[in-house]
Amino acid sequence: MELFYIRFKGRVTGPFQREDMQKRAKEGALSRFHEISTDGQLWKKAADFPDLWGIPSDINSLLAPEEVNDPQPEPAITPIAEEPISLAAVTSDPFPSMPVANTPAPTQKQWHYQQSNGFQCGPLPISVMQNLIQQGDIVSTTLVWTNGLSDWTQAQFVAEFTPLL
Repeated sequence: MELFYIRFKGRVTGPFQREDMQKRAKEGALSRFHEISTDGQLWKKAADFPDLWGIPSDINSLLAPEEVNDPQPEPAITPIAEEPISLAAVTSDPFPSMPVANTPAPTQKQWHYQQSNGFQCGPLPISVMQNLIQQGDIVSTTLVWTNGLSDWTQAQFVAEFTPLL
């Protein structure tokens, strides 16, 4: 059984079991600024132990298989034909003859959430967020955000998460 010691401002406490450490992190009694050791000699930042924060060290374990093996497509670049430049009269459209490249829309929203201790996690695909909800790490009052939201919003008010809460 692995035991942990916590050092903060020179004060060492412990030993603690992994479950105790995860509980302390979830309650905000352990921050990523604390130092952690398993032997009382070598110290690392608590942030270097992602599994204590409800984020598995192998984040891919929360992803659906197609998200792990399917790389994001490269954006398409539309070549612009070279044409002679002509001066146009000033109009309401300052660039009337400028070609516009077709940029594909992002394929998937990237989500962020705030843990109870205020630490922000993300960006994460929706499948990971859904897994975190099912595990109880994200609850109805957890603040979430993605592009398109004007501000952090409680998960219970986000249509994608409402059925899971």
